[in-house]
Amino acid sequence: MKKLSIFVSLLLVLTSCGAPEKSENPSSSSQKEIIKVGVIAPLSGPAVSYGTDAVNTYTYSVDAYNASQDEVEVQLVIEDGKCNGKDSVSAVQKLIHIDQVAFILGGICSGETIAAGKIAQAKKVVMLSPTSSSPEVSNIWDYIFRYWNDAHAGITLAEHLNENHPNIALVVESTDYAKSLSNNLKQNYTGNIVEEINFASDEKDYGIIVNNIEKTSFDALVFLNQTESTGISMINALKEKGLLDKYGKENIIWAYLFSGENFIESVGSDTAKGLTQVNIDFASIENDRAISFIEDFKKNYEIAFAANFMYLEKEAIDFILESISSGVRDSEWLKAALESITADNKRDGYFGTYYIDEFGDAIGLSYTIETVE
Repeated sequence: MKKLSIFVSLLLVLTSCGAPEKSENPSSSSQKEIIKVGVIAPLSGPAVSYGTDAVNTYTYSVDAYNASQDEVEVQLVIEDGKCNGKDSVSAVQKLIHIDQVAFILGGICSGETIAAGKIAQAKKVVMLSPTSSSPEVSNIWDYIFRYWNDAHAGITLAEHLNENHPNIALVVESTDYAKSLSNNLKQNYTGNIVEEINFASDEKDYGIIVNNIEKTSFDALVFLNQTESTGISMINALKEKGLLDKYGKENIIWAYLFSGENFIESVGSDTAKGLTQVNIDFASIENDRAISFIEDFKKNYEIAFAANFMYLEKEAIDFILESISSGVRDSEWLKAALESITADNKRDGYFGTYYIDEFGDAIGLSYTIETVE
């Protein structure tokens, strides 16, 4: 509380809609002050498209910021978390101990943030993740912040199933994100889970999974996969067996499956039509600032996965850059700035108006069940 009172003017600037004030800087005009910001994102493996969009969003924003600054230069130190815990641990150790970054953007995947976040928490280094959605992230505690929590998506999905489907079969990819979403769904679903099938991210034979599905009696099939690529593989396997038509696409429910820019092209428009998923209700949060960002971004970059998720990544990097302009130089100050975004002092961000709760989660996103028309 003492730190909050000391930096009250700083925090008011960060959560207002106006332009941040420029702080005084002891560096000479001939030599810029260097501020290192760590980044953990999947730059290889099946989730590389997620990491590509995130890193390009950060780079786009930092390049523009540095061009406008006379005394400060932000340097991104980017590490490949590969969407898993092992590699993200190596990444966060390097960022903290060797690069000595001020704070960290990431991870992108839940597995990255859960593993790296425990180390960052112990070292009191702030991590701000735009897209790590596993409910487990909330348990790491007070130096770990994120914008997206699948606990809320699980409730929306469960409510849909409770109203329409008393008996379901679950197919779950064996990742931190998918397993956490599955656990949250189970806590809120009041019907019967007649079968649960788990599969590895590197699964090669989806025919085996489909054969197990065919042996099960249900009125809805729920797929919780980590990446678009595993979802597309599953759709193709179901289509090959004629099961999309047999079960009815409205009875096969996915999570965030067809959010990608190229999804419909990948599976074909006839196959995509009628597919149903739980997703962030992006239609309710799009604003002129977010749309303008994407339009300008496309002038120099291609979108690898989905523009919608880039709103969250843009909000994360912009909040950090605004904080730096207002004098923030270390994790303690950034933590105080984030904690100042309260229910009584909300922030108008790229994904709408939100506040940060006691677990470091942004509250503001809403979720919906949507169908490809």
